[in-house]
Amino acid sequence: MKFKYLLFFFFYLLSNHLFSQFEIPFHVRTLNYFTQKKEPGVSVKVFDEGSEILSILSDGSGDAYLKLPIGKKYKVVMSKPGKVTRFVYVNYTNITEKTLEENADPAGGVDMSLFDDVPNVDFSFVLNYPATEFVYDENLGLQYDEPTAEKTITEVDRIVKGIKIVKAKEEEANRQALAKVKSDKKAEEDRLASELALKKKQEEDRLAAEA
Repeated sequence: MKFKYLLFFFFYLLSNHLFSQFEIPFHVRTLNYFTQKKEPGVSVKVFDEGSEILSILSDGSGDAYLKLPIGKKYKVVMSKPGKVTRFVYVNYTNITEKTLEENADPAGGVDMSLFDDVPNVDFSFVLNYPATEFVYDENLGLQYDEPTAEKTITEVDRIVKGIKIVKAKEEEANRQALAKVKSDKKAEEDRLASELALKKKQEEDRLAAEA
């Protein structure tokens, strides 16, 4: 009885060890949308059916390297203070141990551009819909869903236009505010100069009257 238990325990540990080895590399590169420069310090979180299973930060090169177990669909969320949160789905539900032995390499990745969280811009689409979904194809490897990606591109273009309009208005408001400060300062300087000139004239008139 004890031997059977030990044998069962051995195979249980072995199966867990083997399953842990069936993890697929997935590379996330984070960028600034407008400058396309690397965006470090982005929180990259992985969710399995709503439960967070992994959380890392993108490094100084904007890179985050994930390893995701086969057989499930994951939500990969990228966020950073001051930036709009974005996410993709990574679908490994059709990958099996046999798939890894006989078919195309399932490894993949995504370049994700983040833009500033600007007030008065509608970000509801990117907050609620994935940038795309990655699905494994036995012949082609990990592929992204083109219709979803194209729709996202269209919506992001609309969002970016909104950001540019808001920022242009902010810049114009700042320019006008600065111009008003300069104008007010000039007016105050002119007032003080006028008062000084008046006092000087009054003193000259007084001295002339006393003479």
